[in-house]
Amino acid sequence: MRKLAKKNLALLNQLSLPFDLIPFSLSQILHFEIFPCDLYSFEEQTFKLHFKENSLIPKKDLAVATILEKPSFFIQNEEEQKIQDKNRELLRLSFRSLSVSPGMSSCQKALNLLCLNFSSLYFNPLDIEGLNLQYQCLKILLDYFNEHPTLLAEALKNFEKQRHPYLFAQPMISSLMALLFLQKLKIIGKQSEIIVMASFFKDIGMGFFPKHWFLEKRILSSEELYSLQEHPQHSCNVLHGKIPLARIGLEIIKFHHCFTNQEAKRSSIVGLETAIVSMMDIYTAMISSRPYRKAYSPYEALSYLKEIFQDPFPLEFKYFVLMVNSAFLKK
Repeated sequence: MRKLAKKNLALLNQLSLPFDLIPFSLSQILHFEIFPCDLYSFEEQTFKLHFKENSLIPKKDLAVATILEKPSFFIQNEEEQKIQDKNRELLRLSFRSLSVSPGMSSCQKALNLLCLNFSSLYFNPLDIEGLNLQYQCLKILLDYFNEHPTLLAEALKNFEKQRHPYLFAQPMISSLMALLFLQKLKIIGKQSEIIVMASFFKDIGMGFFPKHWFLEKRILSSEELYSLQEHPQHSCNVLHGKIPLARIGLEIIKFHHCFTNQEAKRSSIVGLETAIVSMMDIYTAMISSRPYRKAYSPYEALSYLKEIFQDPFPLEFKYFVLMVNSAFLKK
């Protein structure tokens, strides 16, 4: 009788699992030493306990599974906040160690954790604590690369190799490229900080749109694309009063698509700061693959940028081409 009751309870627990589980990316625990909770996989049309809580994480197996994204993993809904809190703790520690022991290894870990924590904001863009933590860490990163400018290009190239999902990696790549570009132009101080901050936070408003829009292997419909054009304003609404970003930073974010959006272009007056953010945004978008298309080559991206920026900003576009060539294309 007891065996039957135990069997029925196990069956009941198995049947109830789909109602308690949420999808989970293994990238969220790449910096953990042990599994923070039970991880379930979905295989052969059923949920199975794949990794047990507090067991050691096999780093090599986990890395392979993360790249292949197979099998699909799930955690219980109440565990999500615990993992997010742990990642924020690791982020704070990584930036403390960055100031104590500077070097490429510490830098790379800090960048990966910054990107990882930024991904959670796309699912909760109104998380004020998360926004401020990102802002403070990015300020530290700016100071770090201003003190160690020779590390920036290498750090950027190494970060691109980590294969973070495009939606979460693009803010980091475009803002680091903006900083590298600003260093070439000898633009430093507060102006540089505002441009880099705007480049990093410009797309936080994407968090208000369905995530499957960015994951499906299809081009968005005209209605979806029209709706998506509102994301710069959503970003401004999220950031205003939440982080100490100067007003000009919000203006840059609001109009950073004006070079490719004719309606916005007609109704806005933009300067060099907005052009820089837009240039980095377009370039990084084009050289990154999407579920519905392959990445464009750097040469195709530069050709497209030439049509947009060479006439209004000839000197800056020339410096941008030289930067891309010396930092990323030369072997």
